[in-house]
Amino acid sequence: MKLDKFNKNVSSIIEKTGLSKNELFRHSKKQTIVDARQILFYKCKEDGLKITYIQKYLKDNGFDVEHSTIIYGIKKITNLLEEDNELKSFISTV
Repeated sequence: MKLDKFNKNVSSIIEKTGLSKNELFRHSKKQTIVDARQILFYKCKEDGLKITYIQKYLKDNGFDVEHSTIIYGIKKITNLLEEDNELKSFISTV
């Protein structure tokens, strides 16, 4: 069930951003990819997934990161949502 939520969020994000699954899970500092991943972290946390599950599913997809990276991404999106209505609108559609 948790994996289903993760995969649903991945599918939704790649559909909305136009990124491929490989791009989403590739180690890249390209801003569009980083933003999409951070939105994935946020959406998964919003759906009730624990950080350890998010980390495991990312690793299963070839993207091995520390807990702190996931937590940072969630906090960044949370902070941006307070001031960015366009992002709010985008995330509500994901």
